Amino acid sequence: MTEIVKGTGSTWTGTFEPAKGQKVTVGMNGLGAGIVTDFFFEAGFKGVVVKLSDAPDWHQRQCPDGLAYVFGRECILMGGDKI
Repeated sequence: MTEIVKGTGSTWTGTFEPAKGQKVTVGMNGLGAGIVTDFFFEAGFKGVVVKLSDAPDWHQRQCPDGLAYVFGRECILMGGDKI
């Protein structure tokens, strides 16, 4: 599903409607499971900020806060369809 996010002029490229507190799996770079904590907007697209549950070592070194900034195509709802 690609749609304009109401009131922002931004496009969400995911297959689910994002909301804070959702459990998601980030397939990009094998980042794994986490919780949506916030949103961001970049170059006309809406993304989600995900607090990773168990980030890979390399990501922990680069991002000690455990956050990943990803777009809709890069994550799925836990228990949802495969990326």
